[in-house]
Amino acid sequence: MEQAGFTVISRLRSDANLKYLYQGEQKARGRHRKYEGKIDFKDVRRLAETTVKAANKVVKLYAGAVWSVSLKRKINLVVVKYEKKTVNLFSTDLEMSASEIFWLYRSRFTVEFLIRDAKQSGGLSDCQARDNEALEFHWNAALTAVNLARGMAHQEELNQGIKQPFSMKTIKQQFFNEHLLNLFICKLGFEQSLIKCKETLTELRNYATSFS
Repeated sequence: MEQAGFTVISRLRSDANLKYLYQGEQKARGRHRKYEGKIDFKDVRRLAETTVKAANKVVKLYAGAVWSVSLKRKINLVVVKYEKKTVNLFSTDLEMSASEIFWLYRSRFTVEFLIRDAKQSGGLSDCQARDNEALEFHWNAALTAVNLARGMAHQEELNQGIKQPFSMKTIKQQFFNEHLLNLFICKLGFEQSLIKCKETLTELRNYATSFS
């Protein structure tokens, strides 16, 4: 990933084998000392402490450059202390701040939700094309559809005055209900300009959705 020009931010095991980097004086002769003991995640007071506010709660972060035995390289470690659990994050960028690593890692869930909605309701995995340009166009169209749906859901929340978790299925159901209502009106020959039942139409449009 680094050779491709990317910075890796990920999560470590709770028992990851990490070592503190030796910061003391070196002997004039002989091999220089590199490490200074294995990290005990129950006691990380040697790491720099900072705090962030997430979900109306203050979260403590302990960060510092350490040596990863499994990765065989220096990493930027961030130990996140929640009330009931500890999460160990890291970045290959040693200059990145602890709070930046924390927020960037949390943003991965938004990406996962986007891909999930695109696969389940946006047809992301339904394309049978083999041409690279056709595949990229299809993926962009599927992801754009989900983003537009999110914007519509946000506008719906503002209109309804009710905050609801985003549901791609709700947006699809609303479009289906609206299409079905327009089909009934067209087939029955109603004059839409004479119909004055906005509340009823809104109720039918939101039938079988989270807004009903």
